[in-house]
Amino acid sequence: QMEDVGTVMIDFSNLESKEPITTVELPANVVKEIAAAVNDPANDAQSLKIVLANGLAIEFDAVALGEKAAQADGMDITISIKSGKEAKLNQKQEAALKGRPAYDIAVTSGGEHISDMGGKITIYAPYELQDGEHPSGIVVWYVDEDGKRERCETSCDPAKKLVSWKTDHLSLYMIDYEENIINPFADVSEDMYFFDAVLWAYEQGITGGTGVDTFSPDAS
Repeated sequence: QMEDVGTVMIDFSNLESKEPITTVELPANVVKEIAAAVNDPANDAQSLKIVLANGLAIEFDAVALGEKAAQADGMDITISIKSGKEAKLNQKQEAALKGRPAYDIAVTSGGEHISDMGGKITIYAPYELQDGEHPSGIVVWYVDEDGKRERCETSCDPAKKLVSWKTDHLSLYMIDYEENIINPFADVSEDMYFFDAVLWAYEQGITGGTGVDTFSPDAS
């Protein structure tokens, strides 16, 4: 299926299954054909998106898809997105998660994990804002085996109840909330009538303000 944005989409979410589909296997020849199409400048296709159950999805750009197909070496490819509760985590990772939602993303071929994708991938996961949470405060962290965290480029869509993040490698990721990143501007407070509009403009990249922590709302 082709989306308007030039994405080849394979949707498993509507298939009948006793358990939610969180792991799928793609034949190597199918992946190679799609990779060739996505990497062909004559085509509009720019990425491959695999949609699983409950809003979970993974999208590979042309570079990642090309690298993945090359690494597959003729083997079928398995894609898995498991929740933190289902994944095998060590004690340091458990402590780092602090009970927050988490997902373990894996791509394997011939029984071997493909960790470095070579290009960008985007992960989509369901998330409903809790009381008091603002979309700007949602942040996704990559959590390594030592429990150390690395921030990902994150986007939250409260209307669709989805969080997405970009990365170039596959592993464990947690959805967190950081109140201190909601509003970067010291001269814009929540009681100002334009507070939401300023945050929207900041989130959309329309303005970065007039300084490191200033918006200068009274300036002409």
